[in-house]
Amino acid sequence: MQVCVDRTANRFLRLLAMRSTHSLLYRGAICLIFCTTCCTNINSSLRTVHVPISLKSSASFFDLFTKVDIIPLDDDCLVSNGLYSDPTYWTMDNECFYILDDTKYNIVVFNQKGRFVASYPKRGNGHGEYSLAYGIYTNEMSDVLSVLDPRGKIYHYSIKDSLSFINATNLSGTLAAHSLFLSPQDTIILSFTDDEHLKLYNADHIVNLDAPNSFRLSNHYFAPQPFFCNRDSIFCYDGETGTIYSIETSPPVVHPIYSWDFGRHTFRIKNRNFNTPKEFRKYIESGANDTVFPFLNMIYIEDTIFADVVFHNKEHTLVYNIDTGKSFFFSEMKEGVRFKTSISKKDTLYTLIEPTHLQEFVNEKILDNENKRIMTRLQSSGHSNPVILKYTRRTNFK
Repeated sequence: MQVCVDRTANRFLRLLAMRSTHSLLYRGAICLIFCTTCCTNINSSLRTVHVPISLKSSASFFDLFTKVDIIPLDDDCLVSNGLYSDPTYWTMDNECFYILDDTKYNIVVFNQKGRFVASYPKRGNGHGEYSLAYGIYTNEMSDVLSVLDPRGKIYHYSIKDSLSFINATNLSGTLAAHSLFLSPQDTIILSFTDDEHLKLYNADHIVNLDAPNSFRLSNHYFAPQPFFCNRDSIFCYDGETGTIYSIETSPPVVHPIYSWDFGRHTFRIKNRNFNTPKEFRKYIESGANDTVFPFLNMIYIEDTIFADVVFHNKEHTLVYNIDTGKSFFFSEMKEGVRFKTSISKKDTLYTLIEPTHLQEFVNEKILDNENKRIMTRLQSSGHSNPVILKYTRRTNFK
């Protein structure tokens, strides 16, 4: 799908622009994760997951989910259509959705029914304002919403007090930042330095996390949010191969725990070297792209991994159950609909899409009567704002 290729190439372009503009700027690029320190006793042995590739989908929507709800965001405040499926551009808590308008950099808030709440213009040079923004994140434990300025600063706002400015965290020595993930205590820094070390930072000091040679930071070009948590453990994934690493903070160490084997369709890093978005796009669109590459997003919920990947120039979904070894790999499910990972909350997954693509993701075969009426209304009204799809996961997926 051309939209998929363009978005991934644009993400690649954004990171390469840092590199070409100034070598020091590239070497200072980082990814950040604010996280708890309870990720211990993780099985550090590498497990290879064998996934059969079939052009005919074996997955039904109801194998994976019990329901999908359509949540249209009010047209009262239009947000620009952009990289909404990119999980760094929107977030949520128990009450609201928060969207970073990628043109004006306003923070636009909607409640969980999609009703418009407020729009907060935070871009500028004044107190509590940012000039650029690459990501928006919520910390529900402290009711704080944070915005990442890619030049090395994190702005914090109070959710309970109409996003009033609290303070800013200066990332000392950081020239360019890519992504962050919020939790209460430590900070893990993915630093594009010459030594390519993953670093653990807190208010007192910075130390390197011991990582295997296979952990190459340059592999994270394609991963907008390479970090995720599951069962109180911290993980990151490689945007090129999809290899999953566990991250422990005490002692500070990184272990590869899952790698993927798609047979002859497995991507081999040593055979590829993309220096420009044009080279990447050419490879993805060519007949030579017979591999599963790249991994665009990944979510790990309890016993199940959901991942967005590209195969044969189309976005595909990879679903793998850790406990049973059951896997699905599809571009569409049996009902003729696609699925795309974005944000998870307990046993619920959320995807934010442009309304023009709604029919690719839902149809009458999977909707209940209430959501059928919502879809009919959207089609007849010419709805402009994005739509959030709320998927209830089938917990007994086998």
